[in-house]
Amino acid sequence: MRVSVIFLSVLLLSGPVSGSPPLGTEITPSGVAFRVWAPHARTVHVIGDFNSWRATKQDQMERDPLTGIWEVHISRARAGRAYQFLINGELRRRDPYGRMVSPDESKSVIYDPAAFDWSGDAPVTVNPDDLVIYEMHIGTFHDPNPADQSPGTFEDAVKRLDEIAAMGINCVCVMPVHEFHGRHSWGYNPSDPFAVEQAYGGPDGFKTFVKACHQRGIAVHLDIVHNHYGPQNLDLLQFDGTGRRDRGGIYFYDGSDTDALTPWGPRVKFDEPQVRRYIRDNAQMWLDEYHVDGFRWDSTINIRAKNNGTEPLPEGAAMLEDINRFIRERWPRALSIAEDSPGIGNFHGSWSYDFHHALRPVFRAANDADRSMDAVASVLNAPAGMPRVIYTDNHDEAGKINGELRMASDADPARPESEKARRLCGLAAVIPLTAPGIPLIFMGNEMLMTGTFHDDQPLNWRKRKIHEGLVTLHRDLISLRRNLNGVSGALKSRATHVPLIDNQQKTIVYWRENDEEPGDHAVIAINFSGTARETTIPFPDGGQWRTVLNTEWELYGGPVKKPGGSNFELKGTARKVKAPLGPYSARIFVRTGDRTPVRAPNPASPAARGDDRPLMTFYQSMGLAGTMNGWNTTAWPMKLAADYVWEHIADFGGETQAEFKLAANGAWSINWGAPDDQVAHPPCTVALVEDGGNIRISGMRGGPWTFRFNEQTMMLEILGER
Repeated sequence: MRVSVIFLSVLLLSGPVSGSPPLGTEITPSGVAFRVWAPHARTVHVIGDFNSWRATKQDQMERDPLTGIWEVHISRARAGRAYQFLINGELRRRDPYGRMVSPDESKSVIYDPAAFDWSGDAPVTVNPDDLVIYEMHIGTFHDPNPADQSPGTFEDAVKRLDEIAAMGINCVCVMPVHEFHGRHSWGYNPSDPFAVEQAYGGPDGFKTFVKACHQRGIAVHLDIVHNHYGPQNLDLLQFDGTGRRDRGGIYFYDGSDTDALTPWGPRVKFDEPQVRRYIRDNAQMWLDEYHVDGFRWDSTINIRAKNNGTEPLPEGAAMLEDINRFIRERWPRALSIAEDSPGIGNFHGSWSYDFHHALRPVFRAANDADRSMDAVASVLNAPAGMPRVIYTDNHDEAGKINGELRMASDADPARPESEKARRLCGLAAVIPLTAPGIPLIFMGNEMLMTGTFHDDQPLNWRKRKIHEGLVTLHRDLISLRRNLNGVSGALKSRATHVPLIDNQQKTIVYWRENDEEPGDHAVIAINFSGTARETTIPFPDGGQWRTVLNTEWELYGGPVKKPGGSNFELKGTARKVKAPLGPYSARIFVRTGDRTPVRAPNPASPAARGDDRPLMTFYQSMGLAGTMNGWNTTAWPMKLAADYVWEHIADFGGETQAEFKLAANGAWSINWGAPDDQVAHPPCTVALVEDGGNIRISGMRGGPWTFRFNEQTMMLEILGER
C-alpha cells in the first residue's frame, strides 16, 4: 500500500523537464520551429500554405523516442501563415498549442506572441477583501450591430469600459474566450484551449482589451475550462489516431462513461504528465502572454472527482494543487478562484452556490409571506477558511441553457421592469455588497436587464439611462463596499452579527465590524416586504452615527429626497432607533467620530486566555431581571466569560415558577425574551429573540444554576444543578 502511494505521488508531481523546448510554434530568426506531442504516430508532417498543403520530406518531423514529441524547423514558414499537422499521412490536425485558428475553424495560424505592444501596461493587483467582480460575456456585453449575426468583439467591449469603471468595478471576470465551435457560445465548449476566439477579435483583440482594462484600474480574471474539452470540432480527440470517437486517445480518459465523460464532453486525462503540462502551460500562457490577473476555474468538481462529484479523482485534485502552487510562486499577485470548491484545495477563493441557493427563493417568492428572513440570516456569516465569491445572479443562474431568468424577471415575472422588480433588484445588490465575501455582479443586472441571458441576447445599453437610479445605487454600494470614502471599512471584514430577524414583518438587521479597527461598525437594515415599516433598529454602540445609504432616496429611483445631513447621536444607554423602511428597501448606517467601542470589564485573567486583550461584546453590561428580583435590570448582573458570552450563577431560592428576561446596559431599551408563549424546563437551551416575551421556567429545584447567554447566537443555556 505504501509503495503505491509513493508511486502515485511521483506520477502526479512528475512532468516535463524544466526548460524543455516549448510545444507548438516558436518563431526563430530563420523561420519557425514546430513541436507536437503525438506518441503513437508513425509519421508527422507539417503542411500549410507555405508548402501548398503537401507532405514533403523536408517538412517531415523527427520523433524523440523518450517523450513522443516531434519537431521540425521550416525556414519558409512565417507568422500569419496557416498550417496543420498531418499524422500517419491521413489525419489532419490543428496544433493543440496553436494561438490562432483560421476563420473557417479548420486550421491553425502561426502567431508571434512577442509582436504585441505592451508598453505602458501595468498589472492590476487587487487584494481579495477589496475585490468587486463584474462577470462579462464578450459576445453580448456590447454588440452595436446585433442584426449582423456576429457577436460583440473585444474592441466593442472596450468602448463600454469607462461606464464599468465609473461604477467602481475593479475586476472583470471574462467568460471563456478560447476558440469554440461556431460564432456564438457561452464559451464552455473549448475546441482550441490555446487560441482566442476569432469572432471576438483573436489574440491581439484580447490583449488590447486587457491593456484597456488595466489603464482603467480594472483587473482581468479569465474563466478557463479544463474539466472537459469540446465536444464539437475537437481535433484533440483521437489526435494521433488512438482512442474512441467520443473519448480516449492521448488527451482523454477512456473506459466507462463515469470515468471518461463529464456532462459536457470528454474528461481530460489528468494522470498523463504531458496533459498536466498542457494545462499548466495554458495557465502560464494567459499570465505571461496576455497579462491576465487571475482565473476562474470552471467546474473544478469534475477535475477532482468523477460520477457527478461522488468518486474522488486524486490525480485531478493533485494537478490543481500543483498548478495553483506554481501560480503562487511565479505570479504572486495573480488570484486563482474555483467555481465550486469552497474550502477545498489551495485556491484563493471559490464561488458560493450556497449563498445564491439560499437567497433565490427569497427573491422569487410570489408572496411576501414566503420570504424567509432566516434564509437571509443563514448567508450572512462567512465560513472559515478561503474567501467566498457571493452573488444573487450569474451566467448559470440567469442562463437560457439552464432554463433560468435574470433577477428582474425572477422578482416580478409578469412585469420585470416594474417598481417592485426595481426595488427587489436593489436589495439583490445590497446583500452581496454588504455581506462578508467577494461580491460578484452579473453584467446588465445593474441596469435592470430582463429575460434570460444567452449568447445571442446582447445588453440593451439604453436601459442604463432608463434605470439610472439602479446604476447609481450599484455605484454607491460599491463605493461603500470598497471603503472609497473611508467610512465603511467594516464592510470588508468577516465579522457579522444579526440582532434582529423578524419573519412576521419581513425585516432583518445585521451588523458588520472592522476586523482591524474595533468600534468601526456598519448597520444594515432591510425590509423584504411590500409594505412600509416603522422599524426599531438595534445598534451595537452609542455615539455619532450617519445614514450613508437609503435605497428610498430619489437618486436611486425612490420617493425620498436625500437629506442634507444624515447624522444622529445615540446617547446614554440608548442603542435603538425607530426608522421608516420603505417597501423592499434598505438603509445602511456607519459609526462616525470616536469609534472606540464600549467594552465590558474583563473578568478573566490574561493567563487564562493567553493574551491581555479585553473580551469582545456589543454591550456595557447584561443582567437577569424578573419575578425573582423585582424586575431590576442590575440586581443580578451577568459577567463576560468569553467573547460575546455572558454568565450568571443564580439561586432562585426554591421558586419553582418564575418569569424573567435579559436586559443590556442597565435598561430595557435592549432586551431578550422568549419567541412565543413557551415554558422552559431546565436544564435546557432556549433560543431568544429581541423584545420577546417573558422567559417562563417551571420545575426548577433550589440551589445554584448557571445561565449562559451568547449575544451573537442569542441562545440561552440554563445548565444543570451545580
